[in-house]
Amino acid sequence: MKLMTSIVALLVVAVVVSMSVFTVREDQTAVKVRLGQIRASDYKPGLHFKLPIVEDIYKIEGRVMTVDTPPQRVLTIEKKNVMVDLFVKWRVSNAEKFYLQASASEQRAADLIEPVVRKALLDAFGKRTVDQVVAQDRTALLDEIEANAAGRAADLGVELVDVRVKKVEWPSDVLSSVYERMRKERATVAAKFRSEGDEAARGIRASSDREREELIAEALSESQKTRGEGDALAARIYAEAYSVDPEFYSFYRTTNAYGKVFNAQNDMMVIDTESDFFKYFGQSNAR
Repeated sequence: MKLMTSIVALLVVAVVVSMSVFTVREDQTAVKVRLGQIRASDYKPGLHFKLPIVEDIYKIEGRVMTVDTPPQRVLTIEKKNVMVDLFVKWRVSNAEKFYLQASASEQRAADLIEPVVRKALLDAFGKRTVDQVVAQDRTALLDEIEANAAGRAADLGVELVDVRVKKVEWPSDVLSSVYERMRKERATVAAKFRSEGDEAARGIRASSDREREELIAEALSESQKTRGEGDALAARIYAEAYSVDPEFYSFYRTTNAYGKVFNAQNDMMVIDTESDFFKYFGQSNAR
């Protein structure tokens, strides 16, 4: 009987001790609550004690966590809607506030952080155009969103580590009209380029035609000049030859004329044989 009593007592002591002891990991902190009131917080990693039954321990994750928000419609300063997909990196910075505001629940904290970041997102995009949120400095935009949301997040006992926009795109209900407008704008630009190209081509062809005409004119002028010089040289040679032996020169020119006149086989000419043209024929016959 005494043995059983001792065993029961030991079991009771073990249960009481186990209910009085709790551990905190390196990546955790904890809040001690007694009858709904916080008694201690920010426990360091290690072994700690509490009063069984009347005190509860809420362990809180100390690592960086992520809130991945669904894509949401945002209005720019131009009153144009865009779909923004972003995520938030956060961690607990104040264990007591986190317990009071979010009941030490990560899901509850995520549900509270999302509208805070959404409001900051709407404010930041509402001051910018579509081109600015898409093409310009994205870092400045994200820093502004993070700064605007940081104060409200601090009230939750949360520190925003980072805010990142994964993509910005047009809503599906306006995407087709945007693509059509972009297509028309590109077609207009293409038509402008084609017109400028045609104009440049006409200028190049006109310049080429002008250069060709100039080259032809120069060539004709040069050929006429050369022909004139040749004719002058030939006349001079003929004159020199004639002055040396006029009778032979006359005979040479006349025989050349015979060759040109009687070249064709079917030609017929009726010429007086007493003509000067046949004087050398007459001399030949006489001989």
